[in-house]
Amino acid sequence: NQYGPVELSQYASCLKVDEKQERILVGDQDGYLWGYPLDLSTQEIGKQVQELKVSHIFIAPNGTIVTAGEGKILRKLNL
Repeated sequence: NQYGPVELSQYASCLKVDEKQERILVGDQDGYLWGYPLDLSTQEIGKQVQELKVSHIFIAPNGTIVTAGEGKILRKLNL
């Protein structure tokens, strides 16, 4: 079973709309990055990207995703 947007929202720590890829990215308290299409119909990404909370999600002009978390940890992702 996937976590629906309503269930996940109680644990969400940040959110970013990726207009280029037409998806919504959500970071959570446990270091996971979740990805959904704009219509929230399916879960496309569900991956732990760091050990602590994801506090910010940045999308570079070339589409690279960078997450920032507690402890000033930055992660460059290829998703």
